[in-house]
Amino acid sequence: MSTSRDRAVVVAASIIVAAVTVALVALALLCGTQRVIGGDLWEHAAVVRAFARDPWSPAHPLLAISAPHAFFSPWLLAAGLLARAAHLDPFNALTVAGVVSVLALVSGQIVIVKCLATTTVQRAVGAVCLISFSLLLWAEGGWQWSGFVHLRALLYTSAYPSTFAFGLSLWIVAAAAALTVTPSEASSWWRPRDIVRATGIVVGTATVWVTHPTTAVSLSVFVLATVLGRLPTDRRAALVLMAQVGVCSALGLVLALWWPYFSLLSLLRDGNSAEFSTVSGVLYKSVLTRMWPALVVGIPLLIVRAVRLKLRDPAVLATLGCLVVYVVAGVLEKDGLGRIIAWVVFGLHLTAALEVGEACARWWRASFIAIAIAAVALLAAPMTLHAAAIAATAGRERPMWLIPSALRGVVGDDDVVLSDLGTSLSVPSHTGKIVASSHPLYWVPDHAARRADVARFFKQTTTKAQRLQIIDRWQVRWLFVDRARIKDIKVIEACAALGTVRSKGPRMIVDVGPQTRQR
Repeated sequence: MSTSRDRAVVVAASIIVAAVTVALVALALLCGTQRVIGGDLWEHAAVVRAFARDPWSPAHPLLAISAPHAFFSPWLLAAGLLARAAHLDPFNALTVAGVVSVLALVSGQIVIVKCLATTTVQRAVGAVCLISFSLLLWAEGGWQWSGFVHLRALLYTSAYPSTFAFGLSLWIVAAAAALTVTPSEASSWWRPRDIVRATGIVVGTATVWVTHPTTAVSLSVFVLATVLGRLPTDRRAALVLMAQVGVCSALGLVLALWWPYFSLLSLLRDGNSAEFSTVSGVLYKSVLTRMWPALVVGIPLLIVRAVRLKLRDPAVLATLGCLVVYVVAGVLEKDGLGRIIAWVVFGLHLTAALEVGEACARWWRASFIAIAIAAVALLAAPMTLHAAAIAATAGRERPMWLIPSALRGVVGDDDVVLSDLGTSLSVPSHTGKIVASSHPLYWVPDHAARRADVARFFKQTTTKAQRLQIIDRWQVRWLFVDRARIKDIKVIEACAALGTVRSKGPRMIVDVGPQTRQR
């Protein structure tokens, strides 16, 4: 093929990537402004609020206790500093963060293809395919969890730290892939051209570890696979390359251990990991029905690539490595590592994209533009329209969003609000603290007792004296009763009788402070 046709392929691919990027940025902005909120985003907003109030020594974002929080990550620290400097609402700061995350994710996919592909056409086609596959090659029931980057998940998770960690991880893998050692350079450990890459690997690895540890495990597998798949044939040069990447990864982990806002080792050892592992058990259920498109496209191409390159390919090795970790974690009942299934699927997408790019470079060049545009349009149109419809109709006025806004101006920043677990999730994103969370909380040894008291408080059989004991135990200042969740009229009347009702209607606020409490 002529050079002009190669250029045409690159230009067409660039236009497609740019169009998809603009669409994803627009979708992230739409989701942010329309408050399309996944469950964890309430907690992320509370963390941003805590950092905005005091970035040096933030209080616990949810509870009125002195304890660290597992979401005190560099990503949310940056969002908190932005909110503090620009006087932004936490959700507006997270909307900006969502745009940055999407850009990191797309650019990360481009650079990893650039490092692993061998020709200009393969890079161009591979980038288009990888972005399209990762967004679209999932079944309708694909997990909408943090750490998953298909289109439906991004509706809710574009602003999550895990999305940024995913994109950053791809940049780190690309940096590791770009490290090279020739036999003539094997006598020197470091060369000037590698200093910047090595620094990026160290700092980036540390950032991923304290932002989303399960993504850091996947990152470690991908980095190891990348090195093994690109080892030079010279033994000394191979040893030097492995030592370089190993030292960088180890230094990144050591740097993460010095993160001042929480102890990474303590997080990994905390007893609440058991609850997180139990919740993650769903990642081992209905696996085939959730990811069958990736299997149908990816497995045949992975086999072709593995045979053709004799298992000397980073994408193939990374996919198989993540699959081994996923299976072993399931056998050992360490279901918290089940999120690595997202990287197994991404590995299949990456392998398929590289193989399609290679095929286009060999045989399909002349017709690539028409094929790519048609394929992307056919695949993307229905899902994009569906995603945009969800974002556009979510709206600020849905009941969950009205919960924190009802408390603003009434509840103080550090006042404790007692509400049911479902309602409590959204409260600290705007003001106040809560008694317990429906999500796992690390470094809170009495969290089970807190949850039990919340559940007991809203039972009809609980006496007034018992409710007052719960209020005193957790230093509650306000009761917040969402009638959409608490429907028992006797419970509602019992709550109203405990203090001064400040707001009636579908969301009742009762002041149970010492001066207003009725005994």
